[in-house]
Amino acid sequence: MRTEPETQDSKTDAEEKDSQVPILARSVVHIQRPACEARVKAQVLGAVPGAYIVFRDSPGRSGTESRLSSVLPMIGDTLLVRFLHEGIVFGFRSTVSRVVSEPEFLLFVQYPKRVERFSVRDQRRWACGIPCIFDLGSQSGQAIMMNVNAKGCGVAALMHAGSDPPATDDILTIKLRTPESDRLHSLKGIVRRIECNERTWQAGILFEEDQEQMMEQVKPYLAIEAER
Repeated sequence: MRTEPETQDSKTDAEEKDSQVPILARSVVHIQRPACEARVKAQVLGAVPGAYIVFRDSPGRSGTESRLSSVLPMIGDTLLVRFLHEGIVFGFRSTVSRVVSEPEFLLFVQYPKRVERFSVRDQRRWACGIPCIFDLGSQSGQAIMMNVNAKGCGVAALMHAGSDPPATDDILTIKLRTPESDRLHSLKGIVRRIECNERTWQAGILFEEDQEQMMEQVKPYLAIEAER
């Protein structure tokens, strides 16, 4: 099991980064005009690095939430885009390059040249590759825990025909065994983010209760691997 500690997530000031945006198809973003408080939720339909990103209305949008078209985008307008990825908030400004209204409303923006980010985590996340089981109540299956701390974890699993991936705010239980025990640990939490592609889904889970005891059992093994 290859593991390594991720960097300490204690930065509060936004950091300017290059144009490598960890934005995936079906990612959910928030879009707004500069100097305007109103935001609309959108979904990434696709992206061509260095060229453009295209957005559509978010399928998870509630009846009270505004549609993407309510931003009234015009070619040449500047928009602010923000999204959460693995505990990091990313944000960038971009210019509207094209607007399509049929067969559905699509918004094209230029691929950003500069991205800002800041961390919303208050603890180190340990990267790992621990086999586990996910349970959504209506379905369950094999998964891999990709990172973990006492407050939450990231998991990934294969997409299967006839089954839907988790959705934001779903209750999900992770079951795994620690090296020092044959007992199956059940870690119940809520899905805070979800990213999907044609083959896999990745979810960020916030545990209902801090898992300090579980981390005390796992952390020594993570540290041993990380020091190699």
